[in-house]
Amino acid sequence: MSTSIFLRPEQVSERLGVTITTLSNWRCKGANLPFYKPSGRTVYYKADDVEAYIESTVRDVSEGSV
Repeated sequence: MSTSIFLRPEQVSERLGVTITTLSNWRCKGANLPFYKPSGRTVYYKADDVEAYIESTVRDVSEGSV
């Protein structure tokens, strides 16, 4: 059984280079970054999901013009 590491929005915004407000907007718009809201205003992201999101947005510059 693996243990998931959960991150707070502040940690995710720093990792992705976006504001906390942007993360909130993405949650409202249903962006492809899964989140967990166990209660009230508490929001968490799985570290694995954040890394998968980053990998999904990486572009190979050798495939096109820079």
